[in-house]
Amino acid sequence: MRKLVSFLCVVFLIIPSTALGDCAQVSPIKKGQTASCDGVLIRSDAVPSVIVNLTTSEEKCKLKLSEQKEKSEAFCNAQIEKKNTWIEATKKLTEKRIKIKDEHIDFLTKEIKRLKEPRTGMWIAVGVVTGVGMTMAAAWSLNQVK
Repeated sequence: MRKLVSFLCVVFLIIPSTALGDCAQVSPIKKGQTASCDGVLIRSDAVPSVIVNLTTSEEKCKLKLSEQKEKSEAFCNAQIEKKNTWIEATKKLTEKRIKIKDEHIDFLTKEIKRLKEPRTGMWIAVGVVTGVGMTMAAAWSLNQVK
């Protein structure tokens, strides 16, 4: 008897399909009846919903992917628009800074030219005042000699 049990255990372990018999893909069973194969038990009234779920699952997946793609594109477009706005604002600010710097450079250039120009009017005035002063000093000196 032990040998027979050992043999049957070996047969069940090595060749389970032979031990259990051939299983059909669909085999209805009644309540309380043992299933001859392992698998998934589905109630008869649930079969149509399972079929609908299986046939529409690919479409649901495509719709979800499409929705996610639209969300991602909208987010990316918003980020691009944000960057473009930032670039435009920075560009305008830089142009204004350059304009201010150019005006400052022009002002400083004019001041340097003004300071380097000979002041002929001033030198004429200094010459006249010096000449008058020397004439007065000479006249005073001559009055002292008598």
